[in-house]
Amino acid sequence: MSAEFGRLGIHRKVSRDESDESEASSVCSERSFDSYRRGNDSYSWNGSRTRLDSSRPMIEDIDTIIQFCASTHWSERKDGLINLTQYLSDGKMLTSQQLQCVLDLFRKMFMDPHIKVYALFLDTVNELILSHANDLHDWLFILLTRLFQKLGGDLLGSMHGKIWKTLQLIYEYFPADLQMQCVFRILIDAAQTPNTKTRQATLKFLTTLATTYCTAAQFVIHSQTQQLVDRAILKIIQTALDQKSADLKSQARFCIAALYNCNPSQMTMTLANLPKQYQDTAKAIIQQNIRRSTSGMLNTHFRKITRIMSTL
Repeated sequence: MSAEFGRLGIHRKVSRDESDESEASSVCSERSFDSYRRGNDSYSWNGSRTRLDSSRPMIEDIDTIIQFCASTHWSERKDGLINLTQYLSDGKMLTSQQLQCVLDLFRKMFMDPHIKVYALFLDTVNELILSHANDLHDWLFILLTRLFQKLGGDLLGSMHGKIWKTLQLIYEYFPADLQMQCVFRILIDAAQTPNTKTRQATLKFLTTLATTYCTAAQFVIHSQTQQLVDRAILKIIQTALDQKSADLKSQARFCIAALYNCNPSQMTMTLANLPKQYQDTAKAIIQQNIRRSTSGMLNTHFRKITRIMSTL
């Protein structure tokens, strides 16, 4: 793990009663927000307060910072995010209630229309992961879903890169098996209607996860997750047969090969649960990948021999 990511500590888990899929449920209750209002009665929650001056010292009080993040004015949300990022980067921790309120606010910020606010929001998410990753396991499904959805939109190259930087932190700081389960859930989530770019980003993330971060021991299917994995693998194979997008089809094929290479025996057992036509499709993809890999190794070996012979 690189030095850039070396600031993670071990902290408690946050108890969350809500379902990951429920966008309607609110973690931060009105009572919680009322307590923040009482802490600063002069603050107007309708966004009437003027924007923080850039020369003004950073806000130290976390309750005030959360108030700014909840503002209806984009400039105040921007100031709130700047201060929250600094608060977390200074090594300060959020209480359970504060973290729940921040996560509830973040649900809305994933859809923030202001590009400057969203860019700052990603910086804050990165700091939150660095500080509270162990508290965010129940939130990972939502986090990945929203990031993949954002990658499905029309983005500037810089914003695309920032989102993948956040995904890189997720690779580093969350258990690989948890990430894989979340992605499998996303793939079969009937509540979502992802476009081609979102589906491709999801499969790209899973391919890299299986290739680089997930060990065979972490890709082990238990009885309670067997149906989830079977359905997700079936969805990937069906995507590999999709004729509408060559890029998406290619990414799905890479993903199947990566999952097989991660744990061949587990993938073989999973394929055995699928209809024969999909078994045959997956096996053909895997065999083609094996032949390509073998050919590549032979070519590399041949080039080495050629170089050695040329020096004699």
